[in-house]
Amino acid sequence: MTRTLAHRGPDDEGCWANGEIALGMRRLAVIDPAGGRQPMSNEDGTVTVLFNGEIYDHPRLRNELRGYGHHFRDGSDTEVIVRAWEQWGVDCLHRFDGMFAIAIFDSKSRQLLLARDRLGIKPLYVFEGPDGVVFGSELKAVMASGLVPCEIDLESVDDFMTYEYVPAPRSIVRGVEKMRPAHRRLYSADRRDGCEELRYWQLRARDAGPPVTDSR
Repeated sequence: MTRTLAHRGPDDEGCWANGEIALGMRRLAVIDPAGGRQPMSNEDGTVTVLFNGEIYDHPRLRNELRGYGHHFRDGSDTEVIVRAWEQWGVDCLHRFDGMFAIAIFDSKSRQLLLARDRLGIKPLYVFEGPDGVVFGSELKAVMASGLVPCEIDLESVDDFMTYEYVPAPRSIVRGVEKMRPAHRRLYSADRRDGCEELRYWQLRARDAGPPVTDSR
């Protein structure tokens, strides 16, 4: 799966696994190239993060988390996500200003969080099957898992011929979904019936005041 994404992350590759989950990453090193290797875990290995994108306000969040007693080993925005999960859990998503597709595995609660940024800048494909959950930044990475039946979704073909793209959450492969912007999924190892995708942010319209008129 990671080999199919080498063009997206030519600088580094990392893999991490335990008895329940395996995570793989191809990295484009932008923030803290020397540190920030992924997947990244906390000191006791109970929280592991996989992250594509950038958290724009990570310096501010790092200072805030230090105020709660958290310590940092590097200057990456990835470690900020690790500490934010430790501090706020799922609510950490409301703190992030950036473009991202995030996976967080918590071995204590045996939960996996998948989330996409508010405007859907970074992609995230997900397949839920009898053998578990498979996800990746591109469809071909998900297909490379060998766990996804290669069946074309004819409704998606119709959408593509009509709109010249396939609207989320559908993809061209049956059963593989594109997570929608500003949505997250929280999987539990104790649940076997899939997971509901929930919106964590909503753009709100506001009154911009009276219209401006030209007085000339």
